[in-house]
Amino acid sequence: MPMVGIFESHTRRKGSEGKKMNGLLENVLEQRFGPQTVSSADAVVEHRWNIDDECRECILYKTLSWNDRLRRKYGVLEELYGDSRGGFILGDSLRLSLLEEPSVFGLYLIEELQSRPEVRRANKLDPQICFFMDSANVWFYGLRNGELFVYDSGTEELDTLGPVKPAIQHLVDEFEDATRA
Repeated sequence: MPMVGIFESHTRRKGSEGKKMNGLLENVLEQRFGPQTVSSADAVVEHRWNIDDECRECILYKTLSWNDRLRRKYGVLEELYGDSRGGFILGDSLRLSLLEEPSVFGLYLIEELQSRPEVRRANKLDPQICFFMDSANVWFYGLRNGELFVYDSGTEELDTLGPVKPAIQHLVDEFEDATRA
């Protein structure tokens, strides 16, 4: 069964493959931290925030071109990722899995994340959740029907964090507060 997008307002136009599309996560980072710094090396484009503060630095790796294969497997993540392939949020507090190669040290390819025993246990509780992000290999985050979920591998509990945009904003707030403590 193909996964569908999570926002009613999103409409995919024919021929949209390869076009720049900010995702929800990038929009949250821009609202929170202002404009990003763009750099590229070895054909990898990076959008960075807070580059002078290692604990608060955020990096999104660009540019992903959504195609039919990616949409079939991970279409539920398209509005969240936009044209980002993955990245680090607030140092490595939150690690956004890579949707495609090339690999980046410290980040899972999404297939690797989803094959972790913790995520497989979480998917036994709810097989409809698409897990895409982790924190410290303890908390695993996923989407289903516009809701963000967290699986705590220590307690083996799966909880909803609510609608994705406010939940992502809250996570960024919470983890940023922790970097200041």
